[in-house]
Amino acid sequence: MASSLNIRADETILFEGDVSKFKSWTSIKLGSGIVTNQRCIFQWGNESFTAEKSELKSVEEQKHGFTTKIVVEHKSGERVSLIAANRRGLKNSMYALAGMQSEDEALKQPEASDVNNRTAWVAAFGPLLADIIVLLIYSIMGWNLNYATFTQLVRIVLFKVVLIYSFIRIDYLSLQAQGFNPSAMGILPPEKFPVYLFSRAKAFGHGKAYAITWCVLIGIEILVLLV
Repeated sequence: MASSLNIRADETILFEGDVSKFKSWTSIKLGSGIVTNQRCIFQWGNESFTAEKSELKSVEEQKHGFTTKIVVEHKSGERVSLIAANRRGLKNSMYALAGMQSEDEALKQPEASDVNNRTAWVAAFGPLLADIIVLLIYSIMGWNLNYATFTQLVRIVLFKVVLIYSFIRIDYLSLQAQGFNPSAMGILPPEKFPVYLFSRAKAFGHGKAYAITWCVLIGIEILVLLV
């Protein structure tokens, strides 16, 4: 979404990340959003909500169960409830856009040294975890991988790719939940697979251990497929 938004010369991005449109616990649309010091734009598939600073009528944080949502109302009467992985970042940026607090507060991020790396290591061992999950499923179902057809093997590989991506995605969402803005830190999206982990390590000043672990395990996966 960031690439589709033309940032103006005097515009500063305050927030960028995953934002869901919330109606009820059975009606949540996943999407993304960007908030600058001049406007906000949120998109969920073909649906979107945009507002210039002058078009905002109200911004309010409301409790909802064990979490909070940001309720934004446009002067036209359009109203949306938003839930973000980075709840603090969305709240502070929307409050800043509405003139309820400073832009400096919205731009503030946690100290890099405070980042939790558990999910990064889960992502690093994603290829191995994907193998274990597949073996467990086949064991429970009583299937024999030795007699799998070519079509079944392709499905297994695709299922593993989805699992491996999911572990990386979980880490990406975890960073947002901790209050970080991965995009602003130069961390590439999860779709970049190994590059994501290398960019994450660089952004936080870590060694490349978890990124290299991922690459080694993927290399083993490829060798096994080729043998």
